[in-house]
Amino acid sequence: MLEKINNELTENASVFFRYLFNHLTLCLYTILIATVIGVTFGVIAGKHKKLGSAIVNIANFLHMIPTIALLALLMPFIGIGRVPALVAMAVAAIPVQIINTRSGLLHIEHHILEAARGCGMGRFRCLLSIEIPLALPMIFTGFRTSLIQTIYAATIAAFIGSTSLGTYIFTGFYGGVTTRHLLLIGSASIAILTLLVDLIMNLIQKRINCRFIA
Repeated sequence: MLEKINNELTENASVFFRYLFNHLTLCLYTILIATVIGVTFGVIAGKHKKLGSAIVNIANFLHMIPTIALLALLMPFIGIGRVPALVAMAVAAIPVQIINTRSGLLHIEHHILEAARGCGMGRFRCLLSIEIPLALPMIFTGFRTSLIQTIYAATIAAFIGSTSLGTYIFTGFYGGVTTRHLLLIGSASIAILTLLVDLIMNLIQKRINCRFIA
């Protein structure tokens, strides 16, 4: 088994790095889209009580649906390939960012906002200068969670034709005994990638918490 793994990584190194690159770029595009949309709607939900309840209910509903189920549900409408995988992954990653952003804004002490407005700050300036920075630890927690979720979702995205490290897993699973080494390569690569990303995110989280949490 180890010899097969070594041969695969040596003889087909270009394939491995292509799958890794596709996996990373798919995650990057997904998390950028999810962050822009998720934080935006999270701010709206945090600033408007009635509208916020509706947004959070929708986010909670989407959050309960497994990523693979979202892929299956969206496949008849958006087809297969990289773009459909990106759409499905973004839909799965957005809810947690909405929920965390709203939670971060709602947990800000009212006297802080009253003091800022008493100093003449308008709503928009107060949001950018006071509320977002104070909510940043919670916002980043949502970002971190959705990023880890996206790494796993990119694996499942191979199911609808988007090449990634998950391609190794599906090839190894359906190829029988002769391709079991590919299953191990894919699984180990994704596990290592997840651990590295989570370690980096943990270090960033600590720095953010130290700066913005009293």
